[in-house]
Amino acid sequence: MAKCYHKRRHHLVVLSIAAFATGFSCGLCALLPVPLSKTIARSPSATSDRFPLNNSPFSILPEPVERPLDRYLYKRDKHYDRIVPHWELQHRTMEQHKLYEGDFSLFIKELTDEGAVVQDITTGAFGFVPEADFGTIGADMVPGDIVHGAKCTYMDTTVIESPDPTMLRLQTGIVYEWDEATGEGYILPSEGQNAFRMIRALRRDIRWHDSRRLFPGQFVQFETALPDEVNVPDSNDPQAPVALRLRGLEVRFSLQTGHELIEEGTRASVKPAMLETGKDLTATVQGQQAREEFPVGLAMLEPRDDLPSEASYLAQRDSLPPSSGHIVPQRQSKQRMHPVLQRFAEETPEVAQAESPCWLWEPQLHYLKEERYDPILPLKLREPWQKTPVQRIMTHEVAIERGDAWREPAFREYHRQMTKIKPRGRKQAEIYSIRLYELARQKKNAEIRSVKQRIATKQKESRGRLIDRLATLS
Repeated sequence: MAKCYHKRRHHLVVLSIAAFATGFSCGLCALLPVPLSKTIARSPSATSDRFPLNNSPFSILPEPVERPLDRYLYKRDKHYDRIVPHWELQHRTMEQHKLYEGDFSLFIKELTDEGAVVQDITTGAFGFVPEADFGTIGADMVPGDIVHGAKCTYMDTTVIESPDPTMLRLQTGIVYEWDEATGEGYILPSEGQNAFRMIRALRRDIRWHDSRRLFPGQFVQFETALPDEVNVPDSNDPQAPVALRLRGLEVRFSLQTGHELIEEGTRASVKPAMLETGKDLTATVQGQQAREEFPVGLAMLEPRDDLPSEASYLAQRDSLPPSSGHIVPQRQSKQRMHPVLQRFAEETPEVAQAESPCWLWEPQLHYLKEERYDPILPLKLREPWQKTPVQRIMTHEVAIERGDAWREPAFREYHRQMTKIKPRGRKQAEIYSIRLYELARQKKNAEIRSVKQRIATKQKESRGRLIDRLATLS
């Protein structure tokens, strides 16, 4: 029942979010009245009386209600005024959990030809499970299943962001909405990229493990194309940039050790034997009935007082960093006591726990009584280590011997030709831009000087004519 409950809960959340985003005006359930809070509801509800549970292809990023945001791996985008996943904290938490070799609980989002797109339930970050790492549990796996006990086998959180797409097109963002019917959606660009408009994403541009869809809240990397560079028909926002080569971070998981949650009915029979003390175990286990009801190893346990309780076991199991769930009883070592202290404790047990001088409770120095009388052997000198002479082998001699003397000049020529077609770097582009600006400024100043010179020449000519005319008239 636990597995079905988790499936139903996630499906209800996804469907209700989709219905809220599209704004459907379908009729509500006929058996339940319309709630009073429908008109003032901020976030979509999972109840059937408020939003119809139809399978809508449209989904939008929901707003969480948990506070504080950084504790639940969220942050507020100041420009768009939206609460978005804090992808840096998400992947940092996943990386720490991977270094501790902990288990991951994964939610299956999509099955592709290469494997499965999954989402970590704890952090909300997305990853991928190759088909070769499905294991036995991945044979009957469908989208919506929850798999526990997965391991992270590879993680590459390298991210490249550019504040100007004209110089470098690599940018990042969070998927805000996705329409499965039309295969398009919008992405909220990450802060610090000078991107103040949502970026449009299309299904044709997804390049990540044969995936065919995006999910709200998913962190993606892409190459930004300006609106005039890509022809996208029927666009709601013609000025919106377009994301090309959409892909997520390369985080891979393995389901070889995956398992589902133990149902309550099966865990109840093992619970008293594993978690309770030895007194409760011996009180409930009697004869043959105990062997049928409990495992053989647990039924033959002797009464122990040092076994942990159920509360301490669960606290240890759910701790982070994860610790071993096996019960390891503490060893009770025999306390060594000086014979004088033993007699002292027998005579006056009330004062036996008092502090005593160290020379009374230190152990006996046995090595003083067990002196060895081995024969003295003569000293034997070891021969010094002879250093192996170094034989120097020059690389050009080996190349000439193999007939590879032509490879070095060919490599230099290849490097020279590749340097010619190498694109400009950031510094070269900056120098080129400054040079163009200086040329444009010089050209503009030259035009201004030429105009001023022509005006001065005309003024001088007109002034000369006026003087000549006045001279003739006089």
